[in-house]
Amino acid sequence: QSISFKKHFSNSTAIRIGINFSSSTSKSESNITTYINDTLVLNKNKSDKVSPNIDVGLSTQFLWYVSTHSEFYIFFGLGPQMGYSQSEYSSDVSKSWYLGVRGSVGAEWFASHNFSIHSEYLAGASVISSKEMLWYNDREVIAKKYYTETNSTTLRLNSGTVLFGLSVYF
Repeated sequence: QSISFKKHFSNSTAIRIGINFSSSTSKSESNITTYINDTLVLNKNKSDKVSPNIDVGLSTQFLWYVSTHSEFYIFFGLGPQMGYSQSEYSSDVSKSWYLGVRGSVGAEWFASHNFSIHSEYLAGASVISSKEMLWYNDREVIAKKYYTETNSTTLRLNSGTVLFGLSVYF
């Protein structure tokens, strides 16, 4: 889910700031049986786990409009994007931050002075910094917990996203 705010400076230029947010929760149930040297150590019949996930992002684009001498306009956009996501599953927690650039090409039909419908194709590049944390028990000593942390940096190139939207102007 996202919402954008756009300010037109002229018939050919505008700036758009967008905020997106998504959240989900999943619930899992499982039976856990732990053996050490073929001996039953722990038999937990039911494990309920609620796994929350969040994703929030911010993007800004400078837009250039090409007039077609009618109510239809072609536009190009370019600007920065950044965001944060976090997911949890069982004893695994993953956090990611990204910073990058996003470009778009689209068409907008101004049905009236205060209302338009648009569609656009997005592509971008981002650097993602991720941290994954995993807590687990030692199989030899059930009460002893270990913590593993993995940090990574990744370059992500993405394309193929098509957006449709309605704009209302005040």
